[in-house]
Amino acid sequence: MSGGAAAGLLTGRKVLLCHIRLLVQVICVQVYPANQNGIIPNMTSEIIVQTAEELIELGVTLGSLLRGGETIELVGDIGAGKTTLTKGLARGMEIAEEVQSPTFTLSRVYDAPNGRRLAHYDFYRLNNAGIMQAELAEAVQDAQTVTVIEWAAVVGDVLPDDTLRIAIRVQADDTRRLELEAGGKCSKHIVQELMK
Repeated sequence: MSGGAAAGLLTGRKVLLCHIRLLVQVICVQVYPANQNGIIPNMTSEIIVQTAEELIELGVTLGSLLRGGETIELVGDIGAGKTTLTKGLARGMEIAEEVQSPTFTLSRVYDAPNGRRLAHYDFYRLNNAGIMQAELAEAVQDAQTVTVIEWAAVVGDVLPDDTLRIAIRVQADDTRRLELEAGGKCSKHIVQELMK
């Protein structure tokens, strides 16, 4: 790729990001400081994205904020965009491999630079997590692993309190409303950075 083509691509990306920032509507519902016991109540924020490309770009931004050790629960109907958001997240973590839905395999692991990993789980087909619960418990405790879980109800007791829960809701006009709920200090910091 020539220098001019690369500069054009970079400029196009900057324009797209500026366009996305104009289209994304951010509503911070409430931000609470830690109470006297040091407990940070849940923080909820909302983002509206217009297109699948914007959902991927939001994922890229989110992925660039992750350092390892984070747990993200994705909630939404089939086709809401959970795997699409995860594809962007992987790009943001500089993962070269294309993310695929783990619906049939239950889990997929992708290597990122600097020894980090993305562990992507989908428990849609499970009524009982069985041995997968032990695997997930190990992943969420690994400081080098970013863990993303779709359809987490069957393993809810394994998720740490400090989980970033992202509910993706398809609107009548085919836009997506994302409700981000931060369950602790780390996930709250991620949401605050994402909203900048």
